[in-house]
Amino acid sequence: MAVLSALLPSTVAFRGVAALKLKQRQLVLKWQRAKAEREQIFRITQELERCNERDLADLGLSRADIPDVARGTYRRG
Repeated sequence: MAVLSALLPSTVAFRGVAALKLKQRQLVLKWQRAKAEREQIFRITQELERCNERDLADLGLSRADIPDVARGTYRRG
């Protein structure tokens, strides 16, 4: 029993470190996904901004619609 109680603090500490590393990895992955999403939104915005008014009209869009289209929240009215 003495051996078990001697090991308990290090086991608890290991679990705490493991949980912290897992949380850190989850945060890194979340940050990477958000960064990739921002980059995609930027690329879509840049491409649509290069279109002239006629091309946008052919797509059924106006310049004011570009941010919503890039974010994926655009709904045709």
